Amino acid sequence: MFADPDVIERIFNGDKISKFTITVSKYQNKVEVLTTGLTIDFKGMLKIVFSEPNVKGYILKEICQELYYTIVNLLEDKQTIEIGSEIVNNQLSRDAFQSKKSFTQYVTTIEENLIKRIPDKEEEIRDYFGGIKLDIK
Repeated sequence: MFADPDVIERIFNGDKISKFTITVSKYQNKVEVLTTGLTIDFKGMLKIVFSEPNVKGYILKEICQELYYTIVNLLEDKQTIEIGSEIVNNQLSRDAFQSKKSFTQYVTTIEENLIKRIPDKEEEIRDYFGGIKLDIK
C-alpha cells in the first residue's frame, strides 16, 4: 500500500482512509487457487469483502484466518509503527506527489520549519524554496 503514490499523498494530506481494496492471491502447492479483490472497510467493525463469488468455503476460511492473524500480529508488534513511519518517510519524495498543491504544501512545511530553526537565514531560505516551488511542472 505504501508504495502507491496516491496513498502517500493522502496520508501526507491527513486524509482519513476508511476503506481500501487490494488484489489477493492464494496459492496451494505453488499453484494459484484464487485471485480476488479484497476490500477492507474500517468504518465500523472490520469487514472483509471478497469480490470473487465462486470460491470454496474452506479457501475463504483459510484466507480469513491468515488475514486475521497477520493483522493481530501487526497490531501487537511494537515495530509496526516504526516500520510504517520509515516506509512513509522514504516514499515522501518529489515523485510521490501527483499534484502541485501537495508538493507545494510539503515544501512550504519544510521551509517554515527551517526558518524556525535558523531565523537569521530567513531571506536565503525563502529565496531557495521560492525557486523550487516555481520549477514544479
